[in-house]
Amino acid sequence: MERNNISLLIADDEREIRSGLSRAIDWAKYNISLVGTAKDGTEAYAAIQQLKPDIVITDIKMPGIDGLTLVKKITEEKQICKFIILSGFADFEYAQKAIQYHVREYLLKPIALEELVSTVNRALEEVLQERANSRESSIKMEKLKQARAAARRQQLIPELLYQEIPEHEIHDLLDRYSLPISNTSSCVVLLKYKVPSSDAEADDEDPETNSLPFSEYTSLKEELKHSLKGFPAICSFTGDHLITIICNLPFSPAGSPGLKDFLAGFIGMIAKKFAIKAHAAIGETVQSLIELSDSYKSALKTLSYSIYSEMPAVITTQVLKNSAEPPNLSQGLPYDSILDSILQGNTEHTVELFNQFFSRLMYIPAPPPNYLFSMCNYLLLDMNQRIVKYTGVPLQCYPGDSYHALQSLENVDEIKRWMISALLGFIAELRIRSVQKTDPIIESVMKYIRQNIFKKIRIEDICTHVGLSKSYFTTYFKNKTKLNFRDYILDLKISYAMEQLRTSKHTPSELAIMLGYENYRSFNRAFKNRTGYTPSDYQRKYLFNQRG
Repeated sequence: MERNNISLLIADDEREIRSGLSRAIDWAKYNISLVGTAKDGTEAYAAIQQLKPDIVITDIKMPGIDGLTLVKKITEEKQICKFIILSGFADFEYAQKAIQYHVREYLLKPIALEELVSTVNRALEEVLQERANSRESSIKMEKLKQARAAARRQQLIPELLYQEIPEHEIHDLLDRYSLPISNTSSCVVLLKYKVPSSDAEADDEDPETNSLPFSEYTSLKEELKHSLKGFPAICSFTGDHLITIICNLPFSPAGSPGLKDFLAGFIGMIAKKFAIKAHAAIGETVQSLIELSDSYKSALKTLSYSIYSEMPAVITTQVLKNSAEPPNLSQGLPYDSILDSILQGNTEHTVELFNQFFSRLMYIPAPPPNYLFSMCNYLLLDMNQRIVKYTGVPLQCYPGDSYHALQSLENVDEIKRWMISALLGFIAELRIRSVQKTDPIIESVMKYIRQNIFKKIRIEDICTHVGLSKSYFTTYFKNKTKLNFRDYILDLKISYAMEQLRTSKHTPSELAIMLGYENYRSFNRAFKNRTGYTPSDYQRKYLFNQRG
């Protein structure tokens, strides 16, 4: 029986384990092709659907989708795949479920490599036997080979950007997958696109593809691939509206339009065809693919300048050289005045003071965005710490990692609106606390909300609870707190969602249902408006930082 074309996928949320299993075992020696790795269950699920691996080695505890849920979903979808579960949990219940879902083996960490190889070999023999019984196995293998090659080509981009491929392996990989680039002078291009907002939600809208309907998202990918055909470049679509392109330089023959003109033309085309606005940032030129991380970092810094309306569609690293050093503003900024205004509950004065603060930051028309983000982040951090010190109670509305939330915003106006919303959120929470201490009706309402936060809270139920009519209660609440009750409930739910996502007790989809949202898209949008992240990105980032 011929032992070839056996594909293997490794899924584990710990990078060291993924890398260790990938490199510690010479899979080719056992005629096994390692087609990819996945850093969490969600990524593993997508990879299995695309790559159709024969064998999957997966950790049992991962963010997003855990190992058993992953196995269950794949099994229910009738996909043929041999699972080997790795776990640090010596729990019989896990083993029972694993057997129930036809898991090939359940191995406890730390794993002896010999034991793992032996287990994989047994799974390999089963795969070969099943293939021998299938008349269409040869056709299937050819299709899978093509799909795996295409997927592997995509996976090469992040591996190159993060220097995860040894230099001596690069030439072999480029040749094996027939990539149109070479290990010569290159640069990274980041293309960030923005989908126009719409009140109507398309039925096929996907929150993980940045609210772009799936059909248009697919068309956009095909347009870019078609446009790049014949050029020394490869591309990959990632999250946060971002497309990564790796280009060899020169990008086109002498006398032909260069990279900058190509990108400007593509951005103009998708604006007409898809009504999509976009900016592209060209990173610094490096001499080989092994140095791409430097080009990538400079492209990220360059792209951050797209928040300024005066920037062209294609931004180069020249913008980094044009920025003057920011002045020392450690003295003279109205921190104390903003704090006093927040504690006094004066919304109009708080907004006025923030606008004064922000205008001081704009010492030139386009200051370095990281300076803008840092100063705004410090303001929120300082206000939160001083309010907590003053009140003795942590603020639930504090957005947490506000620097990264600010980075996700599209332009200066959005940054200002988001900052004002965060500052006014401090005022709203302090108002509720103040009224709650002196008003028995508000105190009863807050207690009811706390006890029923994971239910669909209807204003009618609250009115019944406090014995007031709907019209009277909404007016009463507004007069006492200066807040709109419905907006306050929505804001409070996002605060609870942030807390739950940090503990990894629930998936974002589960939370959307638990908190009474009609669909995930509504929850996704509300959460991102408040925090700057999608729920999935927030949970992944928090758990990643926690492990680090």
